[in-house]
Amino acid sequence: MPIKMKAIIKSTFYLIILTSLFFSCNQKTKETATDNSFRLPDFPWLQKAVIYQVNFLSFSNAGNFKGFEDRLDSVKNLGVDMLCFLSVPTNSNLKSVKKELGSLDDFRNLVEKCHTKKIKVILNWEVQNITGKNAENSMIETMKCWINECDIDGFHCNISGGNTIFWQKASSNLNQTKKIAMFSNTEEKNTSLAFNASDGNEYYELLKGIYKNVKNADSLVRYLRKAEYSQPKINHLSLNNTGFFGEAQDAFTALTFTINGLPLIYNGMEVGYNKASNQVAINWNPPNAAKQIEFYKTLISIRHTNPALWTNVDEQTNTRIFENEKEVYAFIRQSGENKVLVVINLSGKTVKMDALEIPGLEQYNLRLHKNMKTDGEHLYQLGPWGYSVSTFNEPSDK
Repeated sequence: MPIKMKAIIKSTFYLIILTSLFFSCNQKTKETATDNSFRLPDFPWLQKAVIYQVNFLSFSNAGNFKGFEDRLDSVKNLGVDMLCFLSVPTNSNLKSVKKELGSLDDFRNLVEKCHTKKIKVILNWEVQNITGKNAENSMIETMKCWINECDIDGFHCNISGGNTIFWQKASSNLNQTKKIAMFSNTEEKNTSLAFNASDGNEYYELLKGIYKNVKNADSLVRYLRKAEYSQPKINHLSLNNTGFFGEAQDAFTALTFTINGLPLIYNGMEVGYNKASNQVAINWNPPNAAKQIEFYKTLISIRHTNPALWTNVDEQTNTRIFENEKEVYAFIRQSGENKVLVVINLSGKTVKMDALEIPGLEQYNLRLHKNMKTDGEHLYQLGPWGYSVSTFNEPSDK
């Protein structure tokens, strides 16, 4: 065979080998990107966590990181476990902070101070149109920068900007950098491999219906039964300019802290603030502020110390009582010997019930109540939007 022909055959042989290797590597990359073996890390602290959402622009008159830092001790004293910071990255460059809030060093120092006080920090991540492999990879690298540069502990993501497969890939990649918590802003299906929890938007809409008297306790029970079979929810009461829930606010807050899921507080709710506008700075010293702060501190303490209220606890039970009362949602959550009894009047009228329907009522320690009367024998009465939260065999607060 002529030498030239041998060279051509040899070159062709090597080309075939290289082509095979190329496609083999590509196939391996593709499999890694869509690997379903990834599982979200287990965070024991998340079981009893309380989230506090921060809008820097309305948190203080300064409207920046420093304005929040000045009140960090007050937030810590509430007992919250995690801060969710809104609107930190610029819209044009997600790797930089908004100038009106401060510098990247200011933010890094703030995160460090939060960690010193044993508070986790997550970023609210607003993104749009993550289309194509390059855009997806770029987004993941940008999110990694916030973890590497500022040591944040997770993201609360607007998942409308990417599909489920992308967010699963993102969670897998980000958790290789640091074990982080991932939350989504919607209740879309098939996201449990990417997110630890999702916003309980349906719960919030249900409360609006109850307040308008078009939904009742049975509606709430149906929702909670359905929610048992989905990923944990972040239970929240949305802010607005008019204080939408009015006199029902405290009852709904007590409910939010005691049903299954992760309760979220919007900054300022602990002093009765209900303005959603960025232009209105929170007044931290209104009338009854001390009473409202104590209300939230008590709820947080009850959640922290009672395993019956924690999320994702094995062999935990939830027993409804007063089932025939459409205006009342009453239940006993139990884990081991620990029990929490909650009775909520979901209406603007007074309701009377028979205390004998509550098993072992005399054993409970009344921790929190409003518009409640009982003789401990037969009468259990709740005024408009009244509630009671009681505990049995409650462990000491550690």
